[in-house]
Amino acid sequence: MLQSLTMRAIQKFLPYFIMLFIATIFITRGIFLDRNDILAQINSSKVDQNTHFEKMYNDTNIKMSDGSQLAFKDVKEPVVILNFWASWCLPCLAEFPSINQLIEKYPNKIKVIGINNDEEKQDVIIKKIEKKYELKFSSHADVDGVLTAKYKIAKIPYSIVFINKKVNLVTLGEYDFNSDELKLLIENALKN
Repeated sequence: MLQSLTMRAIQKFLPYFIMLFIATIFITRGIFLDRNDILAQINSSKVDQNTHFEKMYNDTNIKMSDGSQLAFKDVKEPVVILNFWASWCLPCLAEFPSINQLIEKYPNKIKVIGINNDEEKQDVIIKKIEKKYELKFSSHADVDGVLTAKYKIAKIPYSIVFINKKVNLVTLGEYDFNSDELKLLIENALKN
């Protein structure tokens, strides 16, 4: 009697178990395929972003806080760091000491270009910050965020490290410019 009940239960529920098993296989397979597609999209997006930054780099000509005009394509230093910042952004300000140290470590090899995103009195704010932090680089007053928008920067601090006019590193959020990662990139660039 028990065997016949078990057989009837198996016959009754077997199709459901088979469908569940098949569904599990399709779902699992779909998840892994989607993951690979997502990774491919991320890599493609990163390449597109870097291509955009490199094009913008060659087309950018701005006025700096020291009064000079700067065409990025004419910069002689092999390493150029664009640093998007604002005076109200505490992580931005926290980066300045390590940026200064990096400039001191590699004199005439690194050009740091600040892009200020304050909304009012930018010239006054930039001068105040340059003096307070004894900045060893000048900044551009990005009035109305025009340059920042052209670079498609949505959050700061944001830095783009160009080596020989090619993107080598992009940072979002506070970054230690004395990191081994960046020093290794710079050392390798200076060897060539």
